[in-house]
Amino acid sequence: MELKNYKKEDLFYCYSIHLFHFLKANNFYYLFKDKNPSSNKFYWVFERTPKFLEALTMYSNRK
Repeated sequence: MELKNYKKEDLFYCYSIHLFHFLKANNFYYLFKDKNPSSNKFYWVFERTPKFLEALTMYSNRK
């Protein structure tokens, strides 16, 4: 995946499995996933869009 077309502020790094499942259930697809070398756990990278940011707000308000 070529990320040079994206600015850093256009990407969202998701380290939470619960948030990942919430986003997946709401039909958001990650650009790529990788493993954090220090924690040995996966993270997912999503594109920040207005709809995506609304979903993040909805997720935050559920807590």
